[in-house]
Amino acid sequence: MAGIIALVLTSCATSKKLTLMQDIVPGESFTVPEAPELKIIPGDELAISISSKDPELALPFNSDEGMITVASNGSAEAAARKKVYPVDQNGEIEFPVFGKIMVGGKTLLEVKDYLIDELRRCSLISDPVVSVDMHNFKVTMLGEVAHKGNMSISGNNINLLQAFAQAGDFTTAANLKEVLVIRTVQGTRTVYAVNMYSKNLYNSPAFYLQQNDVIYVKPRGSKVDSGTDLSLRLTSIGLSLVSTISTLMFWITRAK
Repeated sequence: MAGIIALVLTSCATSKKLTLMQDIVPGESFTVPEAPELKIIPGDELAISISSKDPELALPFNSDEGMITVASNGSAEAAARKKVYPVDQNGEIEFPVFGKIMVGGKTLLEVKDYLIDELRRCSLISDPVVSVDMHNFKVTMLGEVAHKGNMSISGNNINLLQAFAQAGDFTTAANLKEVLVIRTVQGTRTVYAVNMYSKNLYNSPAFYLQQNDVIYVKPRGSKVDSGTDLSLRLTSIGLSLVSTISTLMFWITRAK
């Protein structure tokens, strides 16, 4: 019996250790910051497409990857497959017609607006439809998660909770009080500690991940920490004493 109770207590303790945002109150509202715009850095790869209602105008920017489609109203449009442009160490990409374009330090939206403005200013396309996305957005998951390694991200933003969901969640040995996010920006490495037990994780600068972030989930000393382990041992000893005393009382009563 004592063993069964100890097992139940151990299970409850482990379950509590894996419960996120324990300070959230049902029905309460709190402000969550919006995802910041990613800043383009050397080594990034940008997926860019340019489309136009006039197919011939867009083809030079899409090379042989341009596709001509027919819209519902019967007009032809040049709908490009996204072409990938690597950002060199100077923060530049080599773009058709325009040549070298500085994109380092800019956001995806800023690059999109720049291309639209330039296409119109140079009278190349009067009605450009431009799409700019991050092609090689990835983060690295290490430590007490189900699936470790590099994780490719679809889209242009992801937060910690979404990343852990994609990584198959935590293991039972995860230390969620201090999840580390290691971020390198312009040669400077910063380590953020995020307490996953608190709703304040939403306010951490590391909640929204950036390209090449490394997330490390440290293990606890054991699956049941020292305080819980001591409590369980004392409980087990107490239950054993109660069981022993009850047995003695039973035999003393029968002897009478």
